[in-house]
Amino acid sequence: MSSSTAVKIVEIAGRGMGVLATRSIRPGQVILQEMPFARVSKNAGSAEVRSHPVASRLMDRVVELAASGAFNPRTDDFLSWPPEVRRCMEGVLEAQAEMEYDRAPPAVQAKWMVLSDVHAA
Repeated sequence: MSSSTAVKIVEIAGRGMGVLATRSIRPGQVILQEMPFARVSKNAGSAEVRSHPVASRLMDRVVELAASGAFNPRTDDFLSWPPEVRRCMEGVLEAQAEMEYDRAPPAVQAKWMVLSDVHAA
């Protein structure tokens, strides 16, 4: 991970870890950059999706809904997709994340689990 001197990572009481600015930050300035632990695919035909029974079933439903005209995955914004489609896609991504976690070496799994206590405001 590389970061600039524009921010620091600190413990925020009652909230967990947070990022605070140490100086003014210009719009568009990169302040943190890191490699992802895992990559997942939203491609219905990808090997990752098809190899997981739950992800494959959920993606089949997404394809069925797109074919019915319920939404257009190529032009419609994710937030405008029907709730069922969004739930299916979230399930597909979750299944792939679990697969990536299971394949990861123990050191990467440990880093991943550090993120498990992260919560929304």
